[in-house]
Amino acid sequence: MLTKKHLLILALALAALMLARPAWPETLPSSSAPGGAPSMPAQLVRILPERIYKVPDPGRAYTESWIASVIVGEPSQRLDPQRLEVRFFSKGVLLDTQIFEAAAVQALPRDIWKLSAATPAVSTRRLFHIESSFDLHLRFSRPRSFETDEMQITVYVSDDKQKVVALPPVKVPVEIYVQKTRLIFPWTGPGMMSQGWFNNGGHSGQSSWFAGDFLGLTADTWGPQLRNEDKNDAYAGFNRDVIAPAAGVIVAMRNDIPLNTKVNEEPPNEFFMTLHDPIEALLGNYLVIDHGNGEFSAISHLNIGSISVKVGDRVVQGQQIGKVGNTGSSNSPHLHFELLDGPRPFVSNGLPFQFSNLNVGRLDRGTYFTTR
Repeated sequence: MLTKKHLLILALALAALMLARPAWPETLPSSSAPGGAPSMPAQLVRILPERIYKVPDPGRAYTESWIASVIVGEPSQRLDPQRLEVRFFSKGVLLDTQIFEAAAVQALPRDIWKLSAATPAVSTRRLFHIESSFDLHLRFSRPRSFETDEMQITVYVSDDKQKVVALPPVKVPVEIYVQKTRLIFPWTGPGMMSQGWFNNGGHSGQSSWFAGDFLGLTADTWGPQLRNEDKNDAYAGFNRDVIAPAAGVIVAMRNDIPLNTKVNEEPPNEFFMTLHDPIEALLGNYLVIDHGNGEFSAISHLNIGSISVKVGDRVVQGQQIGKVGNTGSSNSPHLHFELLDGPRPFVSNGLPFQFSNLNVGRLDRGTYFTTR
């Protein structure tokens, strides 16, 4: 039986918990903020990419992941992130909420979209930078059974007067991408995926979240090298014919980047500064094919002088268009492939892709495959 003394102790304990709890409301109207301060205009918050695509995670976790950047404010404003609330929905029903308190927000990768005094001259950020007060880079993973199709993000910030305000919530769809183009792998024979998507030990950057790197293998032993030497021609895939993964029109290309002579070592920035358009030169010799349906194949690091087509040429699926090389930002002979929603590598958004002619159903980092 509870005595008055017990009730008093319980009341004091509850009061202490309430005082220790941060003063964040469970649900915040878009016109208010903690302390009754008005929220800021909705246009101060932007989510990139504008179309968010989720993909299954490798292994047997039965989860799916996606990425998003929250871009807040403009350079003239001094705003600092204090808290982040992310609500996940399926068919309009709230599934769960993930809250990032101040310490977690400060630990997030940030300011990957804007330039600073420390931004190198040879940096892809210079092609797509967005001026802002700050930006936060997020990766989410949820059970596939949740069937998450929308998320709502609310950012709490402090201004130069240390007043905490809430930016209006922003809702964004989370979709499964439906590929339009039937792609075949850009060479014939065996290979291995050496670097996968963002959720599979992979790439980063606006166009490269879903990019893949591929090594050619020998036909008999499926080994990556012909002999144990750190030379380009010791790699099984070096100078292998590259073919068009689907029909389309060549809309961009470069064919003059010298072959990297040092294997297992990428060229320094100083090397790229000696070349015309040093940022583009990071791609090495490359080409982009417009498939005519909003999808573009970009193939990079080809051998110098090997590209046999020019801008404006129409190619058919399977047509020989170049040879595997080791050019640009590359440390060994390999093929870099990405499917884009526009013609500009580094700037256009990357898209999930699959090839129709492989002997495996799914490509993950370390997957061995051959074409059929």
